[in-house]
Amino acid sequence: NQYAKELQAELYRRIQKQPENENYSDLLVWYFIQKKDFASAFTQVKALDKRNKEEGQRVFQFAQSAFDEGNYDAALMAFRYLIAEKGKNSYMYLPARMGELNTEKTRITITNKYTQEDLKQLEAKYESFLNEFGKNQQTLPVMRDYAALESRYVHNIDKALAILQEAIDIGTNDRKLNGYFKLDLGDVFFIVIHHERGVQGVFISTGRGIAGDREVLGLAGCLDRAALGEKGLDELGGVDGVQITERDELRHA
Repeated sequence: NQYAKELQAELYRRIQKQPENENYSDLLVWYFIQKKDFASAFTQVKALDKRNKEEGQRVFQFAQSAFDEGNYDAALMAFRYLIAEKGKNSYMYLPARMGELNTEKTRITITNKYTQEDLKQLEAKYESFLNEFGKNQQTLPVMRDYAALESRYVHNIDKALAILQEAIDIGTNDRKLNGYFKLDLGDVFFIVIHHERGVQGVFISTGRGIAGDREVLGLAGCLDRAALGEKGLDELGGVDGVQITERDELRHA
């Protein structure tokens, strides 16, 4: 409307008159985001980053906001700007690469219109990322996403299990993340047997860590002991911190 156009013109006028006053630039960015005009918002964010010789925090925050709003193209533009402009020596390089990879995966898989070629390209990008940065505590979130890609979309269960087991073996002081890995492992086992009959409830215990001091029992589907077999349950139970509990043995505190 006319008021919005006048506001935008006035903000541009004040930015040109007082370039040192970032409040006007921040307000213009906010204005564009409210209009869902992420391309224009990114132009302003990038200009501020360059003018102030910043290290990329402002751009990274914008990328996260664009991702949360479902504007994956704008998020990718911002992440790729950080990767290209800040370089490998920047502390923003790894987070930006992780953000770029997660955004690409989400953009492809959220539509359910992906092709096998799309999935192959994603696999190659995950492999390239892990070859560059290694498999370690910093890259555990990427390994978790990679395992989810393999189990839910590529349907390579063996590879998903191998990635999750390797991640659990690496370990982390983040007990919440450790718990999620173990729950993911249970979910993958459930995928294997969820079409089978003779369901018997099996709970996957991740121990303490996901919800403060309370032990959390994750119901990893209705795991079928007959379908999974004693060996499969023994393998799952052999993961550090994972306990298998029959449903009828569960006692509530």
